Amino acid sequence: MTKLSKITVIAAILIAWYSPGLAKPTPPQSMPKELRSLLVPVAKKRFQPFHYDLRQDKLTGMNKPDSPFLMRLRTAVAKDLPAPIADLFIDGAVTYRPIIIEPTPDGHYLAFYRDNPPRDLRPEKTKYLARYITADGNELWRLPLNPHLISPSSEIQDVRLRNGVLYFNESCRNLRSPGPKCSTLVALEPKQNKVIWRTPVHVSTNLFVFLGEDLMLAGFGGLPDKSFAYLIDVKTGKPVSRTPLDGAMMYAEEQQGYVHVFTLDFHYIFRLGDESLAETAVSSSGAETPADTFEDPLETNENDPDEADPDEADEHDGLGEENDDHGLLEDVETLRPQDDAPARSGRRGATVRER
Repeated sequence: MTKLSKITVIAAILIAWYSPGLAKPTPPQSMPKELRSLLVPVAKKRFQPFHYDLRQDKLTGMNKPDSPFLMRLRTAVAKDLPAPIADLFIDGAVTYRPIIIEPTPDGHYLAFYRDNPPRDLRPEKTKYLARYITADGNELWRLPLNPHLISPSSEIQDVRLRNGVLYFNESCRNLRSPGPKCSTLVALEPKQNKVIWRTPVHVSTNLFVFLGEDLMLAGFGGLPDKSFAYLIDVKTGKPVSRTPLDGAMMYAEEQQGYVHVFTLDFHYIFRLGDESLAETAVSSSGAETPADTFEDPLETNENDPDEADPDEADEHDGLGEENDDHGLLEDVETLRPQDDAPARSGRRGATVRER
């Protein structure tokens, strides 16, 4: 190979690496045909997001510190950041604003940025960038995320770094009429810029959280009969559990063995114990277990979201609050898990109370 040919090949690789238009994203997995819920219901209550204090249920808000209930994406810019990393990031002609800058266990920082050019607010023009940086501003790696979006008009709503793997989701912008190519979770090896896995579509919007070392909790939906919480196998990206919700998951947190899931109208409390984890392993091994036949809860939108009217694609192109189509809810008494609560319906001996 001549020197000129080598240069041409290298240039082509670099262009494919950094250009959203030329890079081909890893396709999503297929949804398993059978899924059952591994979240054991304990309690369900109505709550008023504008007057609810997480501390009353001994929750911290750590998974979405800036606005747990009213933001459609996770924002988490840590306070008292070192000066070299606390401001906007400028890369050539592009100015990125930080959405997430949070410390990692090794003393460094994960930074996630987005750019929305003021003269072009079309969703597909938004650029997303992740950086891994030291406290003094030295960059360990930098990763443009647009090349990994299966739909250019998707929105990245959460990014996390765990055990050297970068996880992010790309959300449908219109949850009431989502397109067929959005709301997947992606695991990425950042140093090699290589996708490890991608979940099926229609699995994750807003935030996602880790439950121990083996599972992730994600939520998808917007309408009462088409909203679910999913448990995802961290190693494979395969959904192993599906639990109905009344609406999109706005916040979630695990505390003292209970998994708290919030929509705009309800606070759900589930239990996920060793029994559920063991059943996950059995189910993943191929053993025959009771399950509900899975049907995609959302009809496929024949119109590709890439060609949709951007004014109709999302009611909020910025970082504002979600619309509360349900109105304000009556304030209710905090309902805590109680083993002696009257059983409405149960699974494996679980008790369920609802108000």
